[in-house]
Amino acid sequence: MSNQNGSSLSGGFAILAGLVASSCLAFNWSSITDSFDPFALHPNALLALVALTMFCLGLVLQRHELHELRRRPLTVFLGVLVQCTLMPALAWLVVWTLKLEGPLSYGVLLCGCVPGAMASNVLTMTARGNVSYSVSLTSVATLLSPVTVPVALTIVAGLETGSVVFKPARMAATLLLTVVIPVIAGYGIKRRLPDVERFAESVAPHIATVA
Repeated sequence: MSNQNGSSLSGGFAILAGLVASSCLAFNWSSITDSFDPFALHPNALLALVALTMFCLGLVLQRHELHELRRRPLTVFLGVLVQCTLMPALAWLVVWTLKLEGPLSYGVLLCGCVPGAMASNVLTMTARGNVSYSVSLTSVATLLSPVTVPVALTIVAGLETGSVVFKPARMAATLLLTVVIPVIAGYGIKRRLPDVERFAESVAPHIATVA
C-alpha cells in the first residue's frame, strides 16, 4: 500500500509540475517569439481539449473513489453547497478588495465559480486528507456545474458590474457538452469494456495532462 501511495504522490507531483511549467511557458511565450504561438487556440479547439480532458478523467474514475458519496451523501452535498456559495463569495471579495476590472476580474470570478478538478484531488492526497471525499465532492460538483456555475457567476458578476454580460443558458449548454457528458461517457465506456479500462489507466492521465 505504501508503494502505491508513493507512486500516486509522485504521479500527482509530476502532473502539477507539468501544469505549472506549461502555464509559465504559455505566459512568457510572446517574449520568446511572435512567429508561432501554439497556445493561441481557436475557442472550438479549446473546448475540444476540455472535453478530451474530462473524457480521460471519466476513464480513470474508480468506483471505490466514490465511497464517501455512497456512505455519507449528505456530507458530500453539504461540501458542494459550501463550495458553490463560499468560493464565489470569496472571489467577489478579492475582486472588490483589489479593485480588479475587465477580463482580469471575470477570470477571478470564474475561478471562484467553477468546481475543483484533478489538482484538488492531488493536493488532498498530498496533504494526506480524505481523497475519497475529495473525489466524491469533485464528481458531484462537476455533474452539477451546468446549473451551479451559471447561477453563481450571474450573481457575483451582477454584484460586480450591476449587469450580466454573458449568456447563462449558453454557458450551461457548453458545460453540459464539454464537461458532464464526456465524464459520463468515459466512465460508462470503461465500465462496459474492461480492456479499455486497463489501457486507460496507463494512457488517459498523460493525455489529460498534455491537453
